[in-house]
Amino acid sequence: MSLQPLTADATTVWQIAGQEALRLEYPDNLAKDRLARLNQRLTEIVSRLNPNQNWVVDILPVRPTNGKKTISGKPSIVRLQGQPLLVVTEADAKAHNAKSSIELANIWVRSLSVVFNQAGIRQRLTATLGMPTKIGFNGVTYGVKTDIAPDRGLFRTNGDRSDGKVIYWEIPADNKAYQIRSIIPNLTPNKPPSAIFLLNRNMQFVPYARPENQAVILLAPR
Repeated sequence: MSLQPLTADATTVWQIAGQEALRLEYPDNLAKDRLARLNQRLTEIVSRLNPNQNWVVDILPVRPTNGKKTISGKPSIVRLQGQPLLVVTEADAKAHNAKSSIELANIWVRSLSVVFNQAGIRQRLTATLGMPTKIGFNGVTYGVKTDIAPDRGLFRTNGDRSDGKVIYWEIPADNKAYQIRSIIPNLTPNKPPSAIFLLNRNMQFVPYARPENQAVILLAPR
């Protein structure tokens, strides 16, 4: 299962729904491994969350309130809605020039809270849960986008599938979109459209866009 868009740049930036969440100061190979594990764990957590509720980011164990100091050298666990998201160790703190794991954990909690406090990001995360990052249609590769497409009654399909999901495209409103399909026997586009769509688990249309610089080949009508 993949959660999109949860991406990284060439080395150290973790992006959530297109927004920078954390910068990981590790060597390239270690950063990529950490990003892969973060993406997998976030996917698992998000699958159980409601995007219409606030998502709380905190630390376990919670800093003591009786005046005692946090035990030095103890890893800190950053949680999302009470579910462990990542573990921050003293080695992590050293790599990020932080004084301790709890200091780095607090920095990351603040950064993640900014991201997850945005309703739009929560909606996009849950909308793209389990969706492929790329799909092919008529010789063109399309990449997933972050926003849900409104259903205006203009989506059509010829039954083609990708990863078991039916591919849809949108036709212009002046093409008598509301007529029964049998009246319009062939709605397959004669060239790859700029965007195609898949239905997610909530029966919402998730758009996939064609790169602007990708060559387009005209197709013979079916």
